Amino acid sequence: MRSAPVTALLLTLGCAEKCPPELIVEGHPARPWAHEGDAPHVKGPITGYSAADVDRAPCEYVLAEIMDLSVPTTTTTTTPDVVVEHRGEFTKETRFAIVYGSTIFGDEGKGEMYALHGGVGYYVEDYQSVSLDLFGGYVQSGIDDDGGAIGFDLVYRNHFYRHEDDDWTILFEGGLGLQQASTNFSGERHLNFRTRIGFGASFEIDEHVRAFVGGTYQHISDAGIAGGGGGFDGPMIWAGVTFPF
Repeated sequence: MRSAPVTALLLTLGCAEKCPPELIVEGHPARPWAHEGDAPHVKGPITGYSAADVDRAPCEYVLAEIMDLSVPTTTTTTTPDVVVEHRGEFTKETRFAIVYGSTIFGDEGKGEMYALHGGVGYYVEDYQSVSLDLFGGYVQSGIDDDGGAIGFDLVYRNHFYRHEDDDWTILFEGGLGLQQASTNFSGERHLNFRTRIGFGASFEIDEHVRAFVGGTYQHISDAGIAGGGGGFDGPMIWAGVTFPF
């Protein structure tokens, strides 16, 4: 109860005012009316008093004046609201992995290429990412023997239109890269530059996986180096998934 410690404190303060500690004694406490033979032997500083040494009347009066037992003893503690910020997969500084397959076709006489891409990316701003996508693929050449190709693309993607809860988004993408093939595909050189530009869409599969599909215009050439053979121009269709981490 709240009154017990308060009472003890007030009694102690009242007693200290009336009887300042001076001596600790052996035998009976010294009083003005004690006989000479009852005088105690002085021991040292006094540290407490018995009930007989306390004048109760003033203490009771003080308690009656100060204590208000009608005041509730319980206290209410207010806990501040904690706001938890949800960081979505499109939030700035979020990293992700991406895996997708693609096919390039449509430039008559040049052939087709089928590739598997994998890379990592980073959101430089909300809904805007940059990724480095490595790839390896099979070239079905129309001007030479069939062969393979490896390379990379640095790709920028902007999810400029999206559902309220990001269940789906529409995105723009553009990229630059290099490609090394074991056969002629875009012309008479095996090492070529790549540029791509197009649109796509993403769809949430679950909390940590998102599907992507898209179509881009793909250009592969030697950037006008003499004897390069003109390059490849055609559509690229791609589809895959991303994993934020």
